[in-house]
Amino acid sequence: MVSWFLTASDIAFHEELTAAASPATVTNDTRSVEYILSHPLFRSFEEELEETDWDDETTAKVGERTLEVFSELTVQGDI
Repeated sequence: MVSWFLTASDIAFHEELTAAASPATVTNDTRSVEYILSHPLFRSFEEELEETDWDDETTAKVGERTLEVFSELTVQGDI
């Protein structure tokens, strides 16, 4: 089972996953990362993040980790 967010097209990923897994059955619960990036709570966090005085590396790491956490919470049904 694959359950994560993608930056690629959902359809393209599904087709590649199905082809790679053949003849096995594939359960594909992936979604585009746009689902999270457009979420009001995530957008609000990004706005707050931009207001910090952290260096670019720290800001990027915090943003990436936050995206990971949002992904996990969405998979669990908490967002």
